[in-house]
Amino acid sequence: MTPVWLLALALALQAPLTFKASTEVVRVDVLVMRGGRPASGLRLEDFEVRENGVRRNVETLGTDANTPIDMLLLFDGSASVRGARQQLLLEAASAAMKGLRPTDRAGLLLFSHEIRRLTKFTSDWDSVIGALKASVPSGSTSLGDSLVAASLAFDRTEARRLVFLFTDGADTSSFLQDYQVIEALARGNVLVYSFTLDEETGGAPGPLLKAATEVTGGRAVTEKNPKKLAAVFREALEEVRARYLLSYTPDANTAPGWRRLEVKVKGGGRISARKGYAR
Repeated sequence: MTPVWLLALALALQAPLTFKASTEVVRVDVLVMRGGRPASGLRLEDFEVRENGVRRNVETLGTDANTPIDMLLLFDGSASVRGARQQLLLEAASAAMKGLRPTDRAGLLLFSHEIRRLTKFTSDWDSVIGALKASVPSGSTSLGDSLVAASLAFDRTEARRLVFLFTDGADTSSFLQDYQVIEALARGNVLVYSFTLDEETGGAPGPLLKAATEVTGGRAVTEKNPKKLAAVFREALEEVRARYLLSYTPDANTAPGWRRLEVKVKGGGRISARKGYAR
């Protein structure tokens, strides 16, 4: 049965887009890679942000030291994730949460033919692992619907909103279309990192995962060796900690609508950041 909130969201996405004008601060989560590694030591004046081609005055620069993380584990709970695969996820989740700090929080959302929020955001890591351990994988895979649910799950504005998504199969039962999922993610302010195993993906993430990570400024990760999944999760969290969180105040008299974002940095590098935001 399709949840009522998904039906309402689908109808909203099919209607003409409307946006609420606001002077709220715009936050842009940025990863700068140089020589295959995250660039460190960058300062506020090193960054340039343009909104619809117009340069904006970046007011603050958040770093790992002053930006807490809310990490949502968005895990495939379908029938294909049983036995050894479920144990790998337990180990990966444990590895990721060992990298969290007292100011950080974690939550757990499982998806199959239905979406189950097993824990709210908490600093009690053991409760998250316990909920995952007690879960019984079953059903099909509603990947797209779960991404939208994840984007709506966060409740702390000052934290970095991080989604760690794992799936071992293609979307087989989502109600929403891919374009609706990407549009919902584009409107949100979440950072999506997806994880798949090479044996399922053939060496590359599917188009939905690729688009979801690109539009949010995250990354799609594939791993050939299932036993290395925990290390991949841990390394990804370290990468997130190396990101920069920029913020600025948009013009109050700017017309509502989609605002395209472009980020540049002195000295160059490969930059990952969300593509825009809605007003």
